[in-house]
Amino acid sequence: MEEQQYTMYKDMDAEQIARKFWGADYLVDLVMMVGLGFVIIAAAWMANMGQTWAFIPATIIAFFVFVALNARRLRNFAGLQGILMVDCDSQKMERVCQLSAKRTKKGAERTRFRTLHGMAMVLNGKPDEALEVIDGIQGKLQAADALNVKSVRAAAFRMKGDVQGMQAMVNDVQAIHDGLPEGNPLKGAAGYLLAQLDFAIALDKGDWEAAEHALEHVENQAAAPERLVEAAYSHALLLDAQGKPDEARPHFEEVAAKGGTLVIRDRAREWLDAHPGQAKLEG
Repeated sequence: MEEQQYTMYKDMDAEQIARKFWGADYLVDLVMMVGLGFVIIAAAWMANMGQTWAFIPATIIAFFVFVALNARRLRNFAGLQGILMVDCDSQKMERVCQLSAKRTKKGAERTRFRTLHGMAMVLNGKPDEALEVIDGIQGKLQAADALNVKSVRAAAFRMKGDVQGMQAMVNDVQAIHDGLPEGNPLKGAAGYLLAQLDFAIALDKGDWEAAEHALEHVENQAAAPERLVEAAYSHALLLDAQGKPDEARPHFEEVAAKGGTLVIRDRAREWLDAHPGQAKLEG
């Protein structure tokens, strides 16, 4: 079994992580304000000296300062997501989101944190609470944020076993997928979400061929550790439903070993404990 890699947050508790993340975020704000202040002062001084052309490069510099620092903020957030996607620690991720709720600004930042909070809750086995969180997201969303909201909703329906809810989502997600140009990363994300929905629906119907086809898509696109664990769990469920417990066992074992604090890890361990020939896994 390959050694699992972790984020820098692995050995930190939620309170430490929140302080570190928001300290870095405030630093970005400070650098942005100070940097833009210097640019404005310099441009005003040169304009006072009769060099009015200085406003043009000053505006360009200010724009690139804003873009660079905003990109830094997004990288920091992507690193924070690693708690869930790399460490598979949905419990810690949920707590960090709780601690961050009052600090998030309006707009895109709040939407990103709410969808992350919702996904963490789903993977903690709290789909109804997750749906309440994302139902609070209002206003027009960017394409990426809209797709993330649908991902949380779809994950909640899968966790609940709400096939009717999943079926109602398929056409919407398909429309998003078809409306995106080839090469757009969001098109791949929409395709992945469609495959997850198709798999869960086909599994419920007992349509093994369709389930296997959708699962192949999911497994081919899964890259982050959390997605690999989810794919292994889906594979185990399919084999178990087909009456192949011996083939399902290694997939359940993978989930039990690598699932962090995800609720599917506990479900995998329950399955292993319930089936003869497999030693019980201690928590």
